[in-house]
Amino acid sequence: MRVMEKALTTLTLMFSLTSANLFAATLMISVEVKDRIHTVERMWVIEQNFPPFEHGLDQGKYIIINITDIDGNSIVWDKIPDPTVMRGVLDINIPNSTHGEYEADLAAYTLRYRYEPGMHLVTITELDTTQPMTRRSNTGFAPPKKVIEERILLE
Repeated sequence: MRVMEKALTTLTLMFSLTSANLFAATLMISVEVKDRIHTVERMWVIEQNFPPFEHGLDQGKYIIINITDIDGNSIVWDKIPDPTVMRGVLDINIPNSTHGEYEADLAAYTLRYRYEPGMHLVTITELDTTQPMTRRSNTGFAPPKKVIEERILLE
């Protein structure tokens, strides 16, 4: 009897792990940037569970991704380094420069998150912690600036 319970428990666990992988999906968000304007070009779901995305180095400029349901409840909240800022690139305008920082005027990046049923709205805001505010502000940094608010309409 005990052996039968163990076997049944093992089979149940294997089935639930297998079915979880079968139904796992990833939300892909393709974003283009031109003159600091971020635009969602495409959103789609891949019926596969990808590992978490590794983001670049911390440089003080971020984008904040908030994915909410139809009622505005947050499903995903993430803060990542701004993908348009590249560090360590050679600065050709400065002789003998070993590295520098470059902010692309034209760029594209893809975000990916585990897809959850009920995802409805993607909001992306910029947050720059390198620019201090005037003395009137008590926050210390410029307020976040909303750059995208896009409903999820999957293809």
